[in-house]
Amino acid sequence: MPPPQAMRGRPERIRVNACAKVNLSLDVGPRDGTGYHALRTVMQTISLADTVEARITPEPGVKLSCAWELTEPAFPEIPTDGRNTAYRAAEAVLTQAGHPPYGVAISITKRIPVEAGLGGGSSDAAAALRAVSLLVNRRPTAGELAGLAISVGSDVPFFLTGGTALVEGIGDRVEPVPAAPPMHLVIAKPSEGVSTGWAYSALDRCPDPRPANTPDVLRALADGDYGALIRALGNHFECVVPRSVPAVAALMERMRSAGAISVRLCGSGSAVFAVTESHSHARRMASALAGPDTYVTVAATTGAASPADLELLD
Repeated sequence: MPPPQAMRGRPERIRVNACAKVNLSLDVGPRDGTGYHALRTVMQTISLADTVEARITPEPGVKLSCAWELTEPAFPEIPTDGRNTAYRAAEAVLTQAGHPPYGVAISITKRIPVEAGLGGGSSDAAAALRAVSLLVNRRPTAGELAGLAISVGSDVPFFLTGGTALVEGIGDRVEPVPAAPPMHLVIAKPSEGVSTGWAYSALDRCPDPRPANTPDVLRALADGDYGALIRALGNHFECVVPRSVPAVAALMERMRSAGAISVRLCGSGSAVFAVTESHSHARRMASALAGPDTYVTVAATTGAASPADLELLD
């Protein structure tokens, strides 16, 4: 049986950028009876992105390759089997399509650091879901696509749309909110990574009170009040990660000393982001922070994803 291009005039190859995210707020509730923490967070996609390319192959199943675009500082090898969320996403689409006699090959060019809180793996998975669904001529409803996404990973549903959104529960409830104003950011990560599991366990032991930032962030977005938004930014993991990972605390202090408007942790870390006054300010700060053990890049906030993001190559 030939692949869908020959039968239906569908593309055989699609390329899409998979954007990273920062958390404008991240409120973590107590662990519930299922072992999960209820989250309430405002997520925001940024211009830092991996590139995901998917194509039809004659052989059934999923093949995945992954390579880092940058070589310094050293980045870990990325799994290319079922441990990879993009692999599982493609597999889920093929299963939904009835295990067709053709398959898909996915290649990922990595630019988003891992164990950073930037959501790179989840974003890659969302890109794979969108691309492979089109390749195999599936037209899942938004609900079906969201169901596939949450089965792959907790942040994946958000990355189906991106932009600025309120994310609740275990990541399964995503609601677009008024877009954040354009922000010039510096993203930096020390060589140490942070395990998400460790971060949650450490937060459970943290005695500090944790006021909710999300209501104030949502109010500032609704009002279009940039100053109020900057004041409202917050992340509960800042209770534990900077204290336990000195390199994170040092990096945040260097950003403040370089004139950052605000400095916050990305997700559960170990990456941090600084809001700067301008693109030129961001570039100067990034240059000052760069070093052999520090990943640094300049980024900006982005809007929501659209079908136009899928580049049809054949």
